[in-house]
Amino acid sequence: MKEAHHLECDFHTESYGKDQYQKGDLYLPKHPENGTVCLFHGGFWKMPYDRTQLSELAEAIAANGFTVWNIEYRRTGWKGGGYPGTFDDAVDAVNYLTTLKKKYDQMNLKPLYVAGHSAGGHLALWLGNKGSGVAVNTLELTPTALIGLAPVTDLLKCYGDQERSGYVLALMNQTPPSEAMDKYQRVSPISLIPMAMARLVIHGSDDASVPVEESEAYASASKAAGDEIELIKIEGGSHMDFTNPESRASKCLIERMTAYGKTKRVF
Repeated sequence: MKEAHHLECDFHTESYGKDQYQKGDLYLPKHPENGTVCLFHGGFWKMPYDRTQLSELAEAIAANGFTVWNIEYRRTGWKGGGYPGTFDDAVDAVNYLTTLKKKYDQMNLKPLYVAGHSAGGHLALWLGNKGSGVAVNTLELTPTALIGLAPVTDLLKCYGDQERSGYVLALMNQTPPSEAMDKYQRVSPISLIPMAMARLVIHGSDDASVPVEESEAYASASKAAGDEIELIKIEGGSHMDFTNPESRASKCLIERMTAYGKTKRVF
């Protein structure tokens, strides 16, 4: 990634809370005519993975006329990480856009996209319930759309996968679904269908970390419930494509968000 002073936009690191990980990087073009994008990084909700995973993608999105808020949050392996702290941070970070708008008046919050990769995609899609029943606060802003990038859509399926179950257990404070099914359902995107917010899911067909079939099941269930959702499958795409701004997956994301700004039609 380029150093901040080489970016073709203003760059600021801002804190939305008191913890050292309650912060984000704000990429602010001179003319952010296409709106604002919130980004949640992946890494199965755990340390040490952080927002730098999406720094190059954030820069590329900003270069296309979007303000980008690349969010850090408390993860498992750090005090306050996991249920419910990670979810509190997701809500509070997006709500903090209102404060940032007061500080940086050139920000344009319409349209507003909340996007996330992998575990971050899980957080982005979960925000469709505005944090109700889990987070201390609720989402004050209404995103134009929620975007999952190779997202975790079903915590129960994720738990049932031997390679991923430990990550889910850590997120849920070592409590299995058999002991806290209600909590799992409150934070599993597929359990929150139907959902009022429009959604876009982009997923590579060759994803070896989060099977594309889970996004297909999520999209099918959403459509059956009458939700507004589009699933784009990138043939040959892999899980980490979104960390590369030159990948077909990343370019697809930017093209879809830019197109909305011109047509005013959500996907």
